[in-house]
Amino acid sequence: MASIAFVTPAFDASAIDSDSFQRGLARILQLLDWAELTIYTSEAADGGSSADGPWKVRRFAVQPPGQGHNGLSCHEGQRWLDSAPRWPQLLDALQEAQHSLCLLSPCRSPLVYQAGQIDPGNSILLADLQAAPEVPTLAWRMWLQSLGAIVFTCKGELRLAEQLYGPLPSTRVLGIPVPAPVDRQGKKHLVRICTGTPANQLAGIEPIPAQDSFQLMLRESWSRAVPAVAEQDARVACDLCLQADGGIIVQGEEGFGKAADYLHKHPQTAGTLGRQGRQFVRSHDHPETLARLYRNCLQAFSKRHRVQGLSAALFSPSFLPHDAVSNYLAESCRFLQGWDASFSLHIQDHLERGDFASHVRPVGEIDPEVQLEIYHYPGWYPMMERLERKARAVTVFDFHGVTPPELWPDRSLEPSQEGIRLARRADFVFVHSRFLERQLIERHQVDPSRIIRFPYSVDLSAFSAAPPDRGILEAYGLRGKTVLLYVGRMAPNKRIDVLVEGLLQLPEECVLLLVGNIGFSLYAQEVEKARQRATGLGIENRVIFTGSVSDAELHRIYSAADLMVSASLHEGFGIPFIEAMACSIPIVASQAASIPEVIGQAGRTFRPADPTHFAEQVSALLENEDEYQQRSQSALRQAQLYSRGALQDNFLLALSRILWREAPKARP
Repeated sequence: MASIAFVTPAFDASAIDSDSFQRGLARILQLLDWAELTIYTSEAADGGSSADGPWKVRRFAVQPPGQGHNGLSCHEGQRWLDSAPRWPQLLDALQEAQHSLCLLSPCRSPLVYQAGQIDPGNSILLADLQAAPEVPTLAWRMWLQSLGAIVFTCKGELRLAEQLYGPLPSTRVLGIPVPAPVDRQGKKHLVRICTGTPANQLAGIEPIPAQDSFQLMLRESWSRAVPAVAEQDARVACDLCLQADGGIIVQGEEGFGKAADYLHKHPQTAGTLGRQGRQFVRSHDHPETLARLYRNCLQAFSKRHRVQGLSAALFSPSFLPHDAVSNYLAESCRFLQGWDASFSLHIQDHLERGDFASHVRPVGEIDPEVQLEIYHYPGWYPMMERLERKARAVTVFDFHGVTPPELWPDRSLEPSQEGIRLARRADFVFVHSRFLERQLIERHQVDPSRIIRFPYSVDLSAFSAAPPDRGILEAYGLRGKTVLLYVGRMAPNKRIDVLVEGLLQLPEECVLLLVGNIGFSLYAQEVEKARQRATGLGIENRVIFTGSVSDAELHRIYSAADLMVSASLHEGFGIPFIEAMACSIPIVASQAASIPEVIGQAGRTFRPADPTHFAEQVSALLENEDEYQQRSQSALRQAQLYSRGALQDNFLLALSRILWREAPKARP
């Protein structure tokens, strides 16, 4: 069993029932079933025994170091730290235990600094950015560069850290939430997050410091459905307010006064913002969700050394912008680069992206000593023939799904379907849904023991719940409408005709907004059929095709949607579902392929190719406000399972497994 050290200055005996960040984290860590947790802390706490809960707690008598370090040079600051009390018992205990990894918090504590110097590369700093530094800044900046990882909860917190400490190595920054108190009873005052002391305190206003990097007080207020007003310079709070749509962002004292006055005069709006904040906290800070994120993160971190120095070759038919497989390939490259692995990219056709262009090589230039070859398979391409010959390297067949030929109007997908047999030639197989895993086992006789399953990811920071964008409402005539949004290819297997026919059975204020490429000839044919069908039904004005849109416009379009809808009969995964869920949009989709497992409790499903059942499910969800809110909350929670951080951890664990376990013999 792995062992984790958690070094924190104060931790009292009532940890399970308390609400500090340290105690909240301990509650999350106790859910880990693969590691033993030991907490190293000062005896300067409210009592406590040697074993508080299922973890070990070791307490030490510590003395604070001398003061007077501000303004010291880097050399002088280091000398000050070296001469400060070193708490030898605590440090000796850490060295003797040789833990798998060490968690450190709060950020600027000398105790944390010295504990982290024992093995900085195996330490994770939980970056609580305190306003009053306790360690000389220059020495601290140098130490940050040596850490194995630094945890920031959001981009605003990272920007604040860079403002305080300077640029940080991007490969060492993780993004997992922190535990926060939920549903506490207390005052229900409007919350103000300000960068300085307010010129005057207004009745019914609760000030919160902007420098609180975790913004636990803000999260606690949201748990009581209390809205917030944040000044623009309070970066972390502003990021959270934008994500949660739980407050108003203002500039200066005058802006705050106007916002506070508005919310007091419009209690319904204030109530809506507060409820949205509470929904955000309940979804993002849910203990089971956080436990999963921390478990994967810490497991992956403890095994990261296994891939350092790895040499890999990655194969793909294309490397395109706005393409799910290409985005996943790019993320894999970023991870390998961050883990100091060497890799080459081998693209069959359509190389249209500049990122990692320096790694692109012809097949003939593959390093003969390469240790790992990963073949991405969204369909057949000539480079796959390499798998016919057994390579010296460990081989991985990364299966992204192939639309069954019976759902395609011509025979062009038959070679791609036939090529799936090559999964039996690879040492290991990656899949990204249970549906594809079952397909490989049942239809293609792939050995289950060689299959490793983990989901794709979405940059969740780019998608969040937001008020409807006025420009989008005007551009597509959506004002006053209930918007059913479809995002994806206009391919035959997507059955957009079912959505059009179902729309006829819904109220006239419902419109169908379809976003996706309509330039490809086959897609254009499907669009034309759908338009003709809409005209025949007399609802052509309620069916809107946008064509391809930029990423920025897509984000704005999500803000205008009431529901995400899909009638697809085959989905290997479904990235647009994740994007919609991150925007708190409930889903109504066909009960087919991977769709039910991906969306979880974020929506309703209907019988495939049944427009009447589709309309019934849409009506049921739109007419039940309580269920709609529950599905929205579930959507936010479900989306957290598909973060970039989760993909990084899963990908690292997969590589660790295939490099350190002998694969079963591949079948001919």
